[in-house]
Order: sequence, then C-alpha cells, then structure tokens
Amino acid sequence: MNLLPHHEQRAIRRTYLKRVGVVGVGLACAVVGFAAALLAPSAILSTYERFTLEATNESLSAEVAAGGGEEAARYLAETEARVAFADELFALRGTRETLRVILAAVPEEVTISSVALTQERAAPRLQLSGVAADRATLITFIDRLEALPVVADLTFPLEDLAQSIDTPFAMTLTLTAL
Repeated sequence: MNLLPHHEQRAIRRTYLKRVGVVGVGLACAVVGFAAALLAPSAILSTYERFTLEATNESLSAEVAAGGGEEAARYLAETEARVAFADELFALRGTRETLRVILAAVPEEVTISSVALTQERAAPRLQLSGVAADRATLITFIDRLEALPVVADLTFPLEDLAQSIDTPFAMTLTLTAL
C-alpha cells in the first residue's frame, strides 16, 4: 500500500516512464550508431568501387570513341591468335611425317581434291575427298590406308562405291596420337 497521495504517485510514474523512454531512445540511438559504424567501411568501399567502375567505364568509352578500343581489341585478338598458333604448332609437331606417309599410299589413279586435318589431343582426324579412276582402285586405296600404322580407324560411306567409273569419295581417318 502506498501512502503517497494519488497525484504524486502519477507524477512519479510519469517521471519513471519518461526516464525509461529516454533510456530506450538512447539505447536505440546507440544501436543505430554502432551499426552505422560497422557498416560505414563497407558502404565507403562499395561507393569507391562504384566510382572506380564508373571512371573505368568512362575512360574505356572515351578510348573507344577515340578509336583506341579497336586497337586494343586488335591487339588482344592478335595475342590470342599467337597463343592459339603456338599451341597448334606444339600439337602438330608430328603431322608432317604422318601426312607424308598417308600421301605416299595414294595410287596414281586417285586424285585427292581436299585434305582437312582436325587436331584433337586424343585422336586427330584427317578428312580426305577426291576421285578414284574406278571402284577397284578406291578399294585398293582404302586397304592401303587401313594397313598404315598411323591410321587408327577409317570411316568410309559405302554409298561412295556405287559408281564404278570416276568414283568420288570422302573418308575420315582417325590417326594415332601424333
């Protein structure tokens, strides 16, 4: 039981609630201030990155507008082409000898019109097309190619044997690793 008059009890309660409110607002401000202090570096960093990217974009746009972008793109393409060419030279180091062996197996009655080499690390492929004088010559050519040690597999469509004279052909040779 409280002996204070009723109006003083309300005044004390009001003062208490005001102080609790001030402490609550103070704690809320402290939490917000602490969170802002923790988040400020990331906000500054993201703003800096955005401005840096915008500046880079503007400088690249100015360079492209001035014609320097084409030069940079050309230089990049040239460098990539050099790397690809060097890689192909490294991969094709035994190709010359392999092609000599295959072309030595071509009979006089066979005319080669197209040679395409697809270089793959595991199994390089050579596509030959041309015309044979007759069906028997083409079969002899196929047998010679299959007997070569550099040829792992030979793919030849049988419909190419339909014509008996001036027989066109297209074949794919899977070569052994070079």
